[in-house]
Formats: sequence, C-alpha cells, structure tokens
Amino acid sequence: MEKLKFLLAGNPNVGKSTVFNQLTGMKQHVGNWPGKTVELKSGSFTFDNYEIEMIDLPGNYSLTPYSVEEQVSRDAIIHEENDAVINVIDAENIQRNLYLTLQIMETGANTVLALNMLNYAEEAGFKIDVKKLQKILGIPIVVVDAREGTGLDELVKTAIKAAKNPTDYSDRLTYGFELDDHINQVKSLFPNLKVGSAPDSWVAVKLLEGDDEVLDLAEESSDKNNLRKLTEIRKHLEGIFDGNLDEAFIDARYGEIESIMKQAVKRPTGEKESITDKIDRIVTNKFLGLPIFLLIIFLIFYLTYTVGAPFQDLIDEGWTILSGYILEYLGEGMVSSLL
Repeated sequence: MEKLKFLLAGNPNVGKSTVFNQLTGMKQHVGNWPGKTVELKSGSFTFDNYEIEMIDLPGNYSLTPYSVEEQVSRDAIIHEENDAVINVIDAENIQRNLYLTLQIMETGANTVLALNMLNYAEEAGFKIDVKKLQKILGIPIVVVDAREGTGLDELVKTAIKAAKNPTDYSDRLTYGFELDDHINQVKSLFPNLKVGSAPDSWVAVKLLEGDDEVLDLAEESSDKNNLRKLTEIRKHLEGIFDGNLDEAFIDARYGEIESIMKQAVKRPTGEKESITDKIDRIVTNKFLGLPIFLLIIFLIFYLTYTVGAPFQDLIDEGWTILSGYILEYLGEGMVSSLL
C-alpha cells in the first residue's frame, strides 16, 4: 500500500480540525513539535490503495514567523517532506483566508483548496464562482462541508491526484511591476541559495523582506559582493515604498486578493463591515497599533493595582472575619481534621 503525507493548513475556526477529525477518526496522535511547545496532531487513514498520514498544522493567519505557531507551520511546509498541503478556508471569510492561501502558494507547496461552509456564505449573500476562482488561482478547489462530512472523499481524491502530479504554483503570483522586477534581480544574485523545498522566487521575496532565517543562510553561503548588491536593492525599494518592504509585500498580496475577489466573488448587497473587522482595522493600523497596545497594558496595571487594591483589602478582611466565625462554630480541632 502506497504511503502519502498531507499537511492540513488554515486560519483558526475555519473547520480545519473538523476535517482532520472526520478523516482520521480514532487514529490520531497528539504530541509536541520537536523542540517546540506547540501541539502536534497527526492521524492516519486508508483511502483506496493509499495509506495517508495527515498532519494538522496550527491555525494561522499567515506564514510570517512572528509566532512559534507560524514558524512551525512554515517549517513543516518548507522543510518536511509532504505530498500536498490542503488549505481549508471559510467561504464566508474568503477575503481574509486567501492571504494564507497566497503565502502557502508562494512556498511552492502542492496546494489543494478546501472551500468550507459555502452554504452559509451563500445564505449570507455571497456568490462565489468556484470554477473562476480555481482558474485564477491555478490550484484545485473542492467544496466541502466539514460538519456534515460532505465533499471530503472528493477532497482526498483531489489531493491524491495532486500528489501524483505535483505542480509549483508560485510563478502565478505577482506583486506588481516594481517588486516583480527586483525579485528577479535578487533571484539572479542567489541562484544556488536553497531553503528546503521553497522555489527561488520565495527565497528572493524573503531576502527582500529581511527574513532572518533566509538572510543568515545567504550570509553563510553567498559572495559578499552579492550581499552588498542585495543591500543596495533593498535600500532602493525602501526609498520607493517609504522604508517598509515588509508592508509593501503585504499590500501587494492584499491587492492581489482584491483583484481575485472582484473577478470571482460577489459580496452581499449593502454588506456592512463587521464589528470584528472594524476592531481589526483599528488595532492593526501601523500608526495606532502600538499606542493602543501600550494603553491596554497601562489600563490592566491601573485596574489591577489602583482600582483593584481596595477591593483586595475588603476580600482579605472579609475572609479573616469569616474564618473566625468558622473556627468559633466548628472548633479548631474539627477544622484541622477537615483540612
């Protein structure tokens, strides 16, 4: 029986773990990633003549390694052998979920998209042209209902087909003329720099973004003259994009997502921005985010040590009085025996 290994990726609360549980049933194992405190969930099942191992990656919004969970997911996709990455997305939050999809595709992973909860999205007024979406992204898409278990057989069949005919979809992505041109320049400077299974384009993007892991590898294995040229290219782009290349790539990805949405998705008429989206837009603002964070920390300390202190005194005093009544009523010996 042939063995295959699939990775299951997605944002939190998109039904990813439900898909994992539906497919693997009782054949699951839980541990920790090597050297990490992040939980590792793996399971296995048989399908046709294949024995399939499935790894449930941590729920993430991106693969930028700002957290341990994001680092674990990125390492698994790039450095660990796998036959396909199944990316589960929530159809009703498709715009937000597609950011992770694009980042997975950037890694050159053999990607299959599981479009979950499409019926709920349609009830909310979304109209998603699945065939057009599949054509634009260039990756296979399967509509599933994780709760009901529908579409999962087709999902596994599609993942097996993708595993037997692996395709690198990273060349379908564009970041706009300016960034694309400089990505190609960086690729020509570091043609032999390899990071796991990632394609040259991903390595070039990470070098421009200033990714620590990839920069360290470049410094260890590349000519100093090429490193100097990389610095010049980055400084040139920083001048064009007001000093923040990381944000320039983020904006480019969201621009690509907006283009995809316009072509393949019709939003509900008169769609209102959700409270969650409004909060996200404010607290993740590049100018307001840090001051808001510091304000929240200040309020927590203020409420704890200034507002809460008198109440703590009252609680302590009340407990002293109550414990005195208990001792007087039951007797010290009985209280000691109960304890």
